[in-house]
This record gives sequence, structure tokens and C-alpha cells, in this order.
Amino acid sequence: MEFALIFPLLIFLILIAFVCFEVIRRDAFNNRLSGALSDVVSRSEALTRSELDRMLSAVEQSFDQIGNTFGVRISSHIYEQNGSTTLLWSHSYGDVSEIGDFDRIPPGTTGESYILVELINSYENILPGLLEYIDEVWIIKSSSASRPRLVGAISLTY
Repeated sequence: MEFALIFPLLIFLILIAFVCFEVIRRDAFNNRLSGALSDVVSRSEALTRSELDRMLSAVEQSFDQIGNTFGVRISSHIYEQNGSTTLLWSHSYGDVSEIGDFDRIPPGTTGESYILVELINSYENILPGLLEYIDEVWIIKSSSASRPRLVGAISLTY
């Protein structure tokens, strides 16, 4: 009798734990992906927008962890003398705007440039309706910054 009362609660807790684990796993995937993209771009001397679009399209098509909402913004910044940064160029792909707040700017010194990759990806709840107290879709954001390896600042052309 007691088991029949507690069994639905146990199943509910197991399902919530599973969904939470999947969200954490997706966040880790996003962090690895943004770091890898930042590393690849930082090894370039110059890029074109079509090269970036081809690369990001291949990324989107290659992974099954990509949700319905996917976007990447890659930007190049340089530090000024007053501690602020200047945007040199920005390129967006998918569900993210090219211009916007750059809220995850790493520390740096005057004249130093860096590449910032910001990624958004969604996780759709695999148990919609069953877990009505949990959101159906989570938007997960991550970012990674790298310094250019071969040149002072990477250029972007059309």
C-alpha cells in the first residue's frame, strides 16, 4: 500500500533529475563548442563572411545536440587605453543579432585584441506536458574568448 502511494512521486523525481541532467549536459556541450569555435577562428589570419557561414552551417548540421534555437555571434575586439574595448567587426549566424551587448568580455591590456564567440542553443524538454512545472524550452548561452595566434588582429572581409 505505501509503495503504491510513493511510486508516482519516485517516478516524477527521476524524470525531473533526467531533464536537469540533460540541461547540464547541453550547457557543457555549448561551452566546449564555443571554445572550439573560438580556437579555430583565432588561428586564422583573415576570414571572409562566407567562410564563417560555411563553418557555422557545418557545425549546425553536424551535431544532434543543436536545438531549434541556434545562433552564434563571432566578434573581434581590441582594448583601449581607458580599459574599454572597441568592436572591430562582428558576424552573426542563426538566431542571434550581429549588434548587441557583449556581456562576457575577458580582462586584457591596452592594444590587445581578442575573438569572442557567443553561442545560444535551446534544449527542448523531451517530456512536454508530463512535467508541467518545468519549462518546455530552455535557452542556453555560452561564450569563449581567444587571442589571435598569428596576427595582432584578425580581419574580416565580405
